Amino acid sequence: MKNKVKKVLQKASAIALVLGMSLSPCITGFGKVFAAEPDTNGDADVTYDVTIEDSEHGKVQFADSALKKLSFKEEDEVTIKTYPDSGYDLEKLSLYSDDGTEICSGTEGDEFSFEMPAADLTVKASFVKDSNDSSSKEQIKYKNDGTAAQKDLDRIDKDLQKYIGKGRRLAENWESMSQGIATISTNQNDTVTINPHDKTQYSSWVTHHFDVVNQDGSTDLGFCVQPNKGTPSGQYQAQVLNNDVIKYILMLYAGDPGGFVLGSHPENYAVCHAILSYVYTGSTKGLNAGDKAAIIDFVEVDLIPGAQQAAKDHATIYGRKWDDYTAYVAINDKQDIVWLSGNPKGDLDLVKSSANEDITNGNDCYSLEGAVYGVYDKNGTEVSRITTDANGNAKAEKLAAGNYTIKEIQAPKGYEKDDTVYSCTVPSGGTVQVKVADNPGNDPAAIEISKIDQETGSLSTQGAASLEGAQFTLTHYGKYYTEEQIKSGEADKDAEANGVAKRTWVIQTKEIQYQDGSKHYLTGLSDTYKVSGDDFYKTAKGFPTLPLGTLVVEETKAPNGYNMDGAYLTAAGSTDKVEGKYVAQITKEGNIVKLNGGNEYSVSDRVIRGDISFTKMDEEEQSRMAGIPFKITSNTTGESHTVVTDENGYFSSASSFNKHSKDTNGGKADSGLWFGLNADGENVKVNDEYGAFPYDTYTIEEQRCDANQDKALYKGTFTVSRDNYQIDLGTIDNPDLTISTTVKDEETNSHYAQACDDVTLIDTVSYTGLKKNKEYTLSGVLVDKETGEPVLDQNGNQVTATTKFKPKTAEGTAEVEFAFDATGFDGKTLVVYEELTLNGEKLAEHKDLNDEGQTIYFPGVGTTALDKDTNDHISKADKKITIVDTVRYTNLRVGKKYTVKGILMDQETGKKVLDADGQEVTASASFKAETKDGTVDITFKFDGSKLAGKTVVAFENVYYKDKLYASHADLSDESQTVQIPKIGTKAADVKTGTDLSFAEKDITITDQVSYENLIIGKTYTVKGTLMDQETGKALEIDGKKITAEKTFVAEQASGSVDLSFTFDGSKLAGKTTVVFEDLTYNNVSVAVHEDLKDEGQTVHIPKIGTTAVSDATGINVNKAEKEVSLTDTVKYENLVKGREYTVTGKLMNQATGEPLLVDGKEVTAEKSFTPDKESGSVDITFKFNADALAGQSVVAFETMTYEDHVIAVHTDINDGGQTVHFPEIKTTALDNASKDHVGFAGKEMTVIDTVKYTNLVKGKEYTVKGVLMDKETGKVVLDKGGNQVTAEKTFTAEKANGSVDLVFTFDSSLLAGKTVVAFEDVYYKGISVGTHADINDEEQSVHLPKIKTTAVDGENGTKNSMADSTVIIKDTVSFENLIPGKEYTMKGVLKDQETGKTVKAKVGTDTSKGFIIPDGAETVNFEKGSYAYVAEGNDTVKPGLYEKTDAGYVLSGTEDAIELDDSLITWSRDFTEAAEGYIQDGKVVIRPAAKYTFSEKEKDVTAEAVFTPEESNGTVELTFVFDGSEMAGKTFVVFEDAYYNDVKVATHSDIEDKDQTVYVPEIHTTAKDAGSGTQSALASKTVKIVDTVDYKNLIIGKEYTVSGKLYDKATEKPLLVDGKEVTGKTTFTAEKSEGSVEVIFEFDGSALKNQTIVAFEDLYIDGKQVATHSDINDKDQSIYFPEIHTTATDKADGDHQVTAAGKVTITDAVRYENLLPGAKYKVVGTLMDKETGKAVLINGNEVKAEAEFTAEKESGTVNVDFTFDASKLGGKSVVVFEKLYTAEGKEIANHEDINDEGQTVKLVNPPKPAKGKVQTGDNFRMYGLFAGAAALLVIGSVCFFKKDKKKDKNDGQDQ
Repeated sequence: MKNKVKKVLQKASAIALVLGMSLSPCITGFGKVFAAEPDTNGDADVTYDVTIEDSEHGKVQFADSALKKLSFKEEDEVTIKTYPDSGYDLEKLSLYSDDGTEICSGTEGDEFSFEMPAADLTVKASFVKDSNDSSSKEQIKYKNDGTAAQKDLDRIDKDLQKYIGKGRRLAENWESMSQGIATISTNQNDTVTINPHDKTQYSSWVTHHFDVVNQDGSTDLGFCVQPNKGTPSGQYQAQVLNNDVIKYILMLYAGDPGGFVLGSHPENYAVCHAILSYVYTGSTKGLNAGDKAAIIDFVEVDLIPGAQQAAKDHATIYGRKWDDYTAYVAINDKQDIVWLSGNPKGDLDLVKSSANEDITNGNDCYSLEGAVYGVYDKNGTEVSRITTDANGNAKAEKLAAGNYTIKEIQAPKGYEKDDTVYSCTVPSGGTVQVKVADNPGNDPAAIEISKIDQETGSLSTQGAASLEGAQFTLTHYGKYYTEEQIKSGEADKDAEANGVAKRTWVIQTKEIQYQDGSKHYLTGLSDTYKVSGDDFYKTAKGFPTLPLGTLVVEETKAPNGYNMDGAYLTAAGSTDKVEGKYVAQITKEGNIVKLNGGNEYSVSDRVIRGDISFTKMDEEEQSRMAGIPFKITSNTTGESHTVVTDENGYFSSASSFNKHSKDTNGGKADSGLWFGLNADGENVKVNDEYGAFPYDTYTIEEQRCDANQDKALYKGTFTVSRDNYQIDLGTIDNPDLTISTTVKDEETNSHYAQACDDVTLIDTVSYTGLKKNKEYTLSGVLVDKETGEPVLDQNGNQVTATTKFKPKTAEGTAEVEFAFDATGFDGKTLVVYEELTLNGEKLAEHKDLNDEGQTIYFPGVGTTALDKDTNDHISKADKKITIVDTVRYTNLRVGKKYTVKGILMDQETGKKVLDADGQEVTASASFKAETKDGTVDITFKFDGSKLAGKTVVAFENVYYKDKLYASHADLSDESQTVQIPKIGTKAADVKTGTDLSFAEKDITITDQVSYENLIIGKTYTVKGTLMDQETGKALEIDGKKITAEKTFVAEQASGSVDLSFTFDGSKLAGKTTVVFEDLTYNNVSVAVHEDLKDEGQTVHIPKIGTTAVSDATGINVNKAEKEVSLTDTVKYENLVKGREYTVTGKLMNQATGEPLLVDGKEVTAEKSFTPDKESGSVDITFKFNADALAGQSVVAFETMTYEDHVIAVHTDINDGGQTVHFPEIKTTALDNASKDHVGFAGKEMTVIDTVKYTNLVKGKEYTVKGVLMDKETGKVVLDKGGNQVTAEKTFTAEKANGSVDLVFTFDSSLLAGKTVVAFEDVYYKGISVGTHADINDEEQSVHLPKIKTTAVDGENGTKNSMADSTVIIKDTVSFENLIPGKEYTMKGVLKDQETGKTVKAKVGTDTSKGFIIPDGAETVNFEKGSYAYVAEGNDTVKPGLYEKTDAGYVLSGTEDAIELDDSLITWSRDFTEAAEGYIQDGKVVIRPAAKYTFSEKEKDVTAEAVFTPEESNGTVELTFVFDGSEMAGKTFVVFEDAYYNDVKVATHSDIEDKDQTVYVPEIHTTAKDAGSGTQSALASKTVKIVDTVDYKNLIIGKEYTVSGKLYDKATEKPLLVDGKEVTGKTTFTAEKSEGSVEVIFEFDGSALKNQTIVAFEDLYIDGKQVATHSDINDKDQSIYFPEIHTTATDKADGDHQVTAAGKVTITDAVRYENLLPGAKYKVVGTLMDKETGKAVLINGNEVKAEAEFTAEKESGTVNVDFTFDASKLGGKSVVVFEKLYTAEGKEIANHEDINDEGQTVKLVNPPKPAKGKVQTGDNFRMYGLFAGAAALLVIGSVCFFKKDKKKDKNDGQDQ
C-alpha cells in the first residue's frame, strides 16, 4: 500500500507541474526513492553515499554542506539545493543509482528532498537559458499539443460519468466510492465565520483563500468548491462532510495537516482547489485542456479507486491518525466551502477502586479486572466501551473534547454493579480522570446460630442446664476452599503463603427474650455476642457482614449443663446434621450474595446426665430397710418422681441397675427412672445410654410408710454436674429421738423474712421421744446456709435464742424466738440450728442445712440494673432511657406471686431521681416465683436527657401480699447502679491551636473529649463525627462522612481522650463544623455531645468570599489606566467575633496564574480588623498602575490570618467575584458602504465601528460611546454643521467577550482627505471602563480619501484645449489618504460647466493599448535625447543602456562617459520627446504612440483607471479622448470619483474648481474697417482693418497671443499684397475669461474693390494654439470692399443730355457691389464740371444730391437725383462724382472718374422755337417723337434688364 500512496503523491506532484506551478521550498520534491533494499544484517550503522556531480551554468549542493559527497543512513532525509547562474533556469535534476539507472527526476523548484534508500546515489543537474516561453515547462504529462490533450480529455469525460455526477450531488453516492458527497449535521450545530482574503488566479479561475474561524477562535484553511459562483463571506452552518476522497485531498495540502505533496504556495492552493472543485461538482469549467485533463486523470485513475485505503495508509505512514481529522462543509447560496479540522481530542482515564477495601483487601474472590463501562456523549450515544485491568484502570483514548457520562455496564468479579452515572469533561489535548468505586458483594445477613437442647429438640432446657454461654469459633477465608482443604490444614497454609485474608471470631450465645415472652439462645456477628477475635467486616453503614469467601463454624465451648459430645449443626430448612467443623461458602449469584446453607443455623447439644445411689438403714437396728419410698424433686423444674428401695434397701438410678426404659417412673423398686421435660412438660425420650438426671440440683425426701413409722424422715439434696457420673448418697438412716424445726418470720408467718433491722423469727421445734415434765433447753443459732457458719448481726454477734420448756408429752413443739437486726441479710438463707439439752447434756440437735423447715429465707434483692441498649451499667442521657433492672431474688417461695417495686435514686444526692418532667422514676413488676431463686426484670422507662453525668441506683422492694419481703437500697451497690456518662468536647485545629481552621486539603482537628462517670476498667470507644452546623447533618467529603474514633480503657471515672479528624477540607470554607462525639460501649452509644451551638465543640472554618470592584465603577470592571484603585470587599463567614484578624491581599494575573507584577513588584494590600459579628465584610484597597492591563483580568487573592495562622484563603483564579476585568476594546471601523476602512466624504456617511470587547462582566449594561477623531490634528472631528461626530449604544453583555456595533452617521462632506479614527469608550454607569484611542490604529481608522484633479490638455499641457476633432484631456488626480496596497478605480466624467451636464461626444479609444511591461523586465523612462543598448559587452564595455552625451556614452546608473563601437550597439534611437519602455532578454521595447478611433455615436465622455497605490498619497492619470470639434467655448470640468470595491470613496466634482477645469477657448472676430468703423472698407491705399477678437474661456492672468491672417474669400487663400500675406498679431494678458482684443491689419487695399477679405485668427498660449476662428464664410470676420459704378442720365428722358432750361433733374443710377445686405447706406453725389474738374456751383453752392438706402443684397442700384437750375449751365458737361457712405457717414466707396462717360451728362442749351409756325402741327410731331423715344426706352430697359440678370448671375458665382 505504500507504493499506492507513493503513486498518488507522485501524481499530485505531476499535476502541480502540469499546471505550471512550482513546489515550494522545503516540500518533498521526490517523495520516497523506492529502490531495492540490500540485506544489512541488521546493522543500524550502515550508510550509503550521495555524490553530487558538477554542472554547467549552475551549481548543486547539499542543503547544509558544500561537500560533494556525504553519507546517509537508510530513511535519512536528504535535501538538495540548486543555484542556477544568472540567466539560467534548472532544466532537470535527477537521481541515479550506482549502475547509472535514472531513479527519478524533478524540474521545478530550487530545493528537493528525498528519503535515503539502501543504495548509493548520484545527483546530476542540467541548466538551460531562461526563457519567457512557459509552455515548454508543461512537459511532465502532456507533451502533445492542445488538440491531442483535448482528445484525451474527451475520452476521459466519457468514462467519467461512472465517477462524477454533474452539478452538486450532495445527496448521492458515487459508484466508485464507499461514501460520496453526503453530509450529516454535526451534533454541536456549530456556526463558523468564513472570511475571504488573498486571491490566486489560475487558468480563468480566480479563487480566494478562505479563513474558517471556529467558535473557539481557532482558524482552519478553507477551499471553495464551486468556483463559478460568488464569494461567500459571513457566518454559516458547519456540517460534517463524510467523504474520504475530499478528506484525503485536504490532507495532501500543506498544513492541514500533512503537506506531504502540495506546498503552501498560493498556486499549489489553487491546484488543491481545482481538484476539490472537480471532485465536488464534476465541473472543470474554466480550465484549459491540459489542466483539465491532468485534473480528471488524477481523480479518475489515482485518487478515487483507492482513496479511502490510501488516505488512511498515508496518514499512518506519516505518523498521523486518520480519525484525528474531520472534513467539514459550509453549504451556502454562493460557493460551498470545505475544510479540514483537527478534531479536538482528549483521553479519559477511569480509575476503579473498591468502595470497601477492608472487605476486598486480600480477598481472592474480588477483582477489579473486567469491569465494563460505557462512555456516552451528551446525546446519550455510546461512543466507547472500556474494560478495567487488574488495577482497576481503563482508558478511552482520543475522545472528542466535550462532556460525557460514564456508567457501569458489567461489574467485575465479586462486586455489585454501580448504577451511578458519572459526568466528566474531556479536555482538548488532555486527560480527565474519573474515579469510581464499586461496593463489594457481601452478605450483611451474616450468620445467626441458635442453641437448642438435643433431647428436647427445642429451646427448652432440662434441669438447671442453660443454653446461654455456648461459644463458637468462626473463621473466614478470603478465598474459596473445600471442606477437605479446611480440615486438612491446607487452607491455612495457602492463606498464609499467598496473603489470603483470614479473620477469626469467638462468639457466644445469649438469652434473648422475644416480644412474645419466649426465650431464645442466640449468637451471631455482633459485638453483643463477641467474646474475642479480629474486627468484624462491616458494611458502609457499620453493620457486620460476611465477604465472599469461605466460612468455618465450630462450637468450641458448651453452655452450662451441656457437653459437646455428639453435638451437631443443622442449617435452617435442612435435616442434615453436621458434626465438628461446618464449612460453607459465601458466593455471589447475580446481584445476590448469600451464605450457602443459609444464614440461620441451630446447634444441638446433649445435656449432662448423671445417676444417684443410696442404701436405706435402720439406725437402731442397723438393718437395711426395704420398700422405703423417696420423692426426688428437681429444684429447677419441680419435676418429681418417687423411687423405692429394693429388698436390700438399695436404690440406684443407673440404667445398669434398672433400665430407664423399664416401667419408667413407675414408682416401684424395679421401675426405671427418667428426668427431663420438654417444652410441653412431657418427658423427653428415654435413653438408657445416659444418666437419669439432667444437670440440676434435686431434693430427696423420705416418704412416710409402715416401715418408718415413728422414725424421723430423711430429707436431703444432691446435684448432678458431671456427665455419666453416679453420685453415691451413702447410707440414709432414722434416729429415734428427734427434733425438727419449722422456723417462720413473725411478720410474714412464713419462711420468708425481710432483712431489716427488726426481725423476729419463731422457730417451732417439733420433738419426739422426750420425757414429760423434764425441763429441756432449746438453744438455737442462725447459720448461713451457704457457709454453714453462724451468721453475725450488725454488731458482729451470733444470732442466737434459747428457750426452756417442759414437755407434757413425748412429742410436741416448743418455740424459740430470735429477735435481731437482720440488716445486710438480704438474700441470705438462714438455717436454724437447734440443740436440745437436758441439764446441760445435749440430747438432740437439728442441724440440717438442707432442711426447708428450719430454713428462713431472707429474700435477696440482688439487682443488676443494666441499660437495655448497652446491656451494662452504662446508660445514655437520652430522651428515652430504658433501664432493665434484673432483680435477682433469692429465697422466695416458689409458686407465689410477688411484686417488685423500684425507684431510681441519685447516687450523688441520695435523693430520688427526677425525669425531665420532674417526676420520680419508678417501675414495678409482678411475677410468680417459679423457683426460689430467680430473676425478674423491672423496666424503668423515662426521659433522662437531663441526667448526663448522673449515677442512678435502682432501689428495689419485693412485696408479697403488700408486705415488704426484701429491699435493695444500697447507693454504693454497683450492681444496681447505672452510670450515665457525660462528655464534653473541646475541638481545636491542630495547626492553629484554636477553634479556627483553614479550609485546605489536609485539615486535622483534635477534639479533646472530657468524660465523666465512666466505669473504671471498662473499654469505651469515642466516635466523633464532624457536623455541618448550618444543616445539622454530617459533613461529607466525596460522599463520606468525616469521622474519627478511639477506643480506650477508662482508668478513672473522669478524664479525657483526644480524637483526631484528618480530612480534605478544601471545599469546606464557610462551614462551621461541630464535633459530635458519641461515647459508645460495646458499640452502643452511652453519651453524646451533640450541641450544635456549643462553641467548645465547634471549629469554625472561615470562608472569605471576595468581591473585588473598581472604586471608580462600583463593579468588577475598571479601565486600564495609570492610577487604579480596587476595593476588594472580603466577605467573611464563621469568624469568632472579638478577635483581631488580618487580611492580606495579592493581585494575580488571571491569564498566567502568577502574581501581577507592576514595575517588577507584586501588588498587595493588608488590613487588620476585629469583627463584632461572626460574618461580615472588610474592605481592602489595592492602588496600582494598570495602564498595561487592557484585556487582562486580575484576581484578588486574599489570605486571612489569625495569630499568624492562615485560617482562610480565597484564591480561585476563575472566581468572577474576586476578579476585576480590565476590558480591552478593539475597534474595527468600517465604512458601511465599502465595508472597509475607506469611506466617502459625503453628505451622509455611515461608519460602523465594530467594538470588540473582552473582559466585560456578562449581564451588566454598558454604554459604548464613540467619537471620531481627526488623525492629523488629534482633535474631535466636526461635521459640516460644526458638531462633534459621536455615537452611542447601550447594550447588555451576554458574554464576557463579544462585540457591539456603533453607528456614526454624519455629514462628512468637509472631511475629504481626513482620516477619522473611532475613539471608543465603554462606560458602566457613566464611568469609562475601557477605551481604545490609538490615533495610529488602522483598524479603528476610516480613511476619507480626497482627490484633487489637475486637468490639462493632453497635447499642449495647458488648461486650454482646442476645439478639435481629437481632444485629449489628461486629468492628473492627486489622491490623499488612500490605503496602500488596496485596489482602487478612478472614474472620471467630463462635465459642461455651463449646463452641469455630462459632456457627450464621440469618444476615442487608444488602439495602441495593450502595451504591458512583463514581470521581471526592467522599466525605462526615456527623456529627450539619444540612447543606445549593448546586449553583450566585453572586457571594457559592460552590457546595458547608454545615453549619448557630448562627452560620449554614459551607462545608466554611472557617470563616466565612454566611446561605443558600433559593432557592440544592438539598438539605438533618438527621442524628440519623453517615452516609456522596457528592457528584457536583450531587447528594448518602446511604448508605441497612441492611436485613436472614435465611436460612431456620441456618448458620455468618461475615463477610468484601476490602480493600487503604494503610498497613501499620490497621483493617478486619467485620459479623456473625444471629438471636440464642435465644443469651442466650452468649459470642461473633470469630475472624478474614486471607487473601492465598487463603492465611491472620494469625489472631486466642483464645477467651479479651476484645477479640474479645462477651457476650450472660443474666439469670434468682428473685423471692421478702421476708417468706416464697419465691415465695409474703402479700397484705398492705406487700409486699416481692426479685427476685434471676442474671446471666451480664457484663463485670467494668462498671456495669450492672437495671430491673424487675412484671406481672400474668393480664393480662400491668404490675401497677398505685394506678394506678401497680410497678418496681424496682438499679445495680451486676459484680465477676464471673456473679452476682446483687437488685431490691426494695415495694408494697401486699393486693389481690393469689390473683394471680400476674411480675417482668420488663431489664439495661442505659450506658443500653443488653443483656439482658432477661420471660417471663410463668417460674415463677422469678413471685410467688404464695396465698389460703385454710376450712370448719370437725364431723368426726363434717360439719356446723357439735358437741356439746360430751368430746373432739370439728373438721375445718377449708382450701381453698388459688395455691400452688406440689410445695412443702411448713403450715397452722396456731387456734380463736377468736367471741364474744370471742379464742383458745379450754382449761386455759389455745389450741386449735391444724396440717397439713403438699405442694401437688400450685396449688389444693387440706387438712384440719386440731382435737381438744379441749369439755365446758366448750358453747354457744359457735368460728371457725377459719387461717394458711398455708411449710415454713420463713413466713406466706404467712391466713383469719381471725371472721364467716365457713364457718369457724364451734357447740358445743352434749349433750341429756340421757329417764329410764326402753327402750333398744332408741332404738337403732333412731338407726340410722335415721344412715342419713338418711349419705344426705345422700353427696348433699352429690356436690354438693361437682361444685362443685369447676367451680372447677378456672375455676382452669385463670385460669392
